[in-house]
Amino acid sequence: MLKLLNFSFPDVFSNKCFVDYPQQTICAVRGSSVVFFCIFNNIEKQEVKKFMWAYVKSSKVRLILNYPGNVSERFEYAGDKEHNCSLKIHKVKHYDAGKYFFRYNTNKRCPTKLLVLNVIDLNISMQKETIKEGDSVNLTCKNRCDGGEGSYGYSWFKDGEAVNEGPVLHLTNVSSKHSGNYTCSLKMKNRTTSGVAHVDVECEYQPEQKDFDVYRITHLLPLIDLKWMPQFASFHAFALQGI
Repeated sequence: MLKLLNFSFPDVFSNKCFVDYPQQTICAVRGSSVVFFCIFNNIEKQEVKKFMWAYVKSSKVRLILNYPGNVSERFEYAGDKEHNCSLKIHKVKHYDAGKYFFRYNTNKRCPTKLLVLNVIDLNISMQKETIKEGDSVNLTCKNRCDGGEGSYGYSWFKDGEAVNEGPVLHLTNVSSKHSGNYTCSLKMKNRTTSGVAHVDVECEYQPEQKDFDVYRITHLLPLIDLKWMPQFASFHAFALQGI
């Protein structure tokens, strides 16, 4: 059960009937968990025997939690039967976005407000589109739910392997080893993984020793009069066979 420690509701102890939400608009990252903090005043002064949470979309109402009644794996009642009517949604999906409301004892006389849930995906922004060997580049995990403040914890992955933490991944003096597919997620919440950002480092070509040997064989040796240097002739023929 969640405790409403940081919110003040003086009407809870009055004779006024109400259902209220400290946050009436909530943003959640797909795959995360979210809590709808909720409080109600039971003016009937009797045990709350029935309550429900409902979802509204396109003027249609769907029960997502009903007590006594259905039990859902993703929708968890996190309140009590006195004043706390909080709801927790696990593994948030895009289709969970919409409007919600709570009602107890099917009391239709009590005004019911609507709570709005928005669901977003994490995205990665990259400082540069073209990355060359030796460059530095920053990858930023974008989360529209935090207003760009970076208040969440983030984890970074390269080709599925954890590489770092924090809202920004700094890649310095890059080389071919930095090329790969990068993703980010909320810390300890792998289901919130972002889309893929592909990093392709353009490396300057540096010929290897064997490339230089081939050049000498194919370009320099033909300039030598092989009639007078039979030892080079046999080497030339042998070398060309290996090219």
